[in-house]
Amino acid sequence: MLIIRFQNILYKSIFKIISGKKLKKQNQKQSNLYKQRKPEDSFINPRLVSFKKLNLLIRALSKSYPNPYIIYKNEKIIINKIKPLNQNLNFYNDDILIKSGKIFLKLKDKNIQIIKTNTNFEKINKLYKLTVKSKNKVGTK
Repeated sequence: MLIIRFQNILYKSIFKIISGKKLKKQNQKQSNLYKQRKPEDSFINPRLVSFKKLNLLIRALSKSYPNPYIIYKNEKIIINKIKPLNQNLNFYNDDILIKSGKIFLKLKDKNIQIIKTNTNFEKINKLYKLTVKSKNKVGTK
């Protein structure tokens, strides 16, 4: 419906331009201007975002804009799909937990699992192994 309406407006405007008729000027007082979205605008801080807000953001940005992402160990992890968790996990005073190749986030109001990501799982497993090694080294002599 919207596409047909747009096509009609476009057709009428092109016809007016070709025939030399004047077009209506846009009323600048009623117009809205928004700054262009940049990839860094999709960065999320898990401590500040709720499950509902993140879920809406993922759905809104899924096709036309860069998806939300987090940074972990200098690696960008893009979030495409999430699900809430009912179980409690030990995040070791961190916002992210990588366990057995799965990524978990501690949000403001819930713990979630990232189900779908563009990040290569080999990289995730390397990050996990680095994290496990660094946690095992703490307190050992």
